[in-house]
Amino acid sequence: MKYSLIFLVAISLVACHRSSDNLIDKNIHLARENKKELIKIRDNFEESSQKRLASDFLLKYMGNKGYLDSVKQFHSDVENVKSDFIISDLNNAFVIWELSKWKHEISFETFCKYILPYRVGNEKVEDWRKYFYERYKHFSKNSFNMKANARLIAKDILNWYTYKSDYYPIVQTQSLSNILKNKSGVCGDIANTLIYAFRANNIPAAKEYVSFWGGRNMGHVEAVFLTDSNRFTPLTEDTFRFFAAKVYRTTYSSIEPESEKIKKLGLMIDDIPSTFFAITGEDVTSERTSVSNIKVQLNNVFDQKVAYLCVFNNGEWKPISWGKIASNSIVKFDQIGRNIVYNTAYYNNNSLVLTGQPFILEKSGNRKAFYPIETSSRCIKIYHIGSSQGIGHNDNGLLPNTNYRLSFFKNNSWIELETKTTLQDKKGLSYLTYTKVPDNALLRVVKVNGKDLERIFTYENNMQIWH
Repeated sequence: MKYSLIFLVAISLVACHRSSDNLIDKNIHLARENKKELIKIRDNFEESSQKRLASDFLLKYMGNKGYLDSVKQFHSDVENVKSDFIISDLNNAFVIWELSKWKHEISFETFCKYILPYRVGNEKVEDWRKYFYERYKHFSKNSFNMKANARLIAKDILNWYTYKSDYYPIVQTQSLSNILKNKSGVCGDIANTLIYAFRANNIPAAKEYVSFWGGRNMGHVEAVFLTDSNRFTPLTEDTFRFFAAKVYRTTYSSIEPESEKIKKLGLMIDDIPSTFFAITGEDVTSERTSVSNIKVQLNNVFDQKVAYLCVFNNGEWKPISWGKIASNSIVKFDQIGRNIVYNTAYYNNNSLVLTGQPFILEKSGNRKAFYPIETSSRCIKIYHIGSSQGIGHNDNGLLPNTNYRLSFFKNNSWIELETKTTLQDKKGLSYLTYTKVPDNALLRVVKVNGKDLERIFTYENNMQIWH
């Protein structure tokens, strides 16, 4: 039995090695005229050494890496990267790893995955590692652990590199030159800058993202770093806790988007939402918020193979998770964030087709469906309108003498109930009153001829509850 086990382990290791070599050979083949540069990277390091294994890691996952220029043209790394740059950057990463106070806390596997990579996104590659190491290496002298060092670095970066919501990117991901020139960007740019600085100072880091928030509009990207308790954390612990339906962590070794998994079930490209072509990496929702695994009974799915779980975002239902439909029309969705309103759908010919009734997955994990009871209605007074961030504006968001339309959700669409003009109370605050509003309904008030970005809500115990 002992020898059989040794034999099986040996076979497994050989198979794993062959799989890695196959991917490297494939990428070298894709390199075309740049093939010699990739071979130089391998040949520069002694076989079976850690540096050779590290270079193989980079080559193995290089196939889909590259950068987008200002006209959205993709330049693949396998066809353009230079061996001198990769070799120099790899050597620098090893030197910093060896000099670090906390090297013993970082395994070689963690080093390869979260420190070694020469790029974070699809930016034009530059020597960010050397720059950020020289800029922040002095912090480690006063830091007792990775967490303390990360916070010192982040505090400084957030003083000179700021969030700018109206930043219009010339390139999709800022390079080091862009970062130092612009000194501002959206959340993804801030995350990349932090990851550069963390990795340059031997702090394992990665990018986590929400494609679409569940309880507010838009999405989010955040840098996370490894702490001495051997878990990844964002700078603000509760970043994802209250609004996230799905959170993914992407790394250099994330190569297969969710769309490829869906294609294996026989779906054509036109039957897969574009979101899933961009989702790669590990599902870490359970690390960021309370989750449930849920099963949903679908209606009118006919011969569909896949269903999608959606959240309401930017004025429409957006798919954020998928599941295979069983023969009894039940679909299972795993690791779903709680305290979020969801709906189900399938996708056909580039169109989302809703299939059920919206429901909230409550904090407790229980589900409550929103079936409007039109025979039981009430009069409601509204003082707030949901902003793009999911809450009312400071001035309550309602404009004086302005028309707003109230709708409720029924039979997979929004049904207009009433359009009213704002009134003003004794304090000068604008408000709206609507009559005959169905009980147990999912509601939405939007400004007539507005941007249609208002959030959904329910009305419970004479209060608006935002979702």
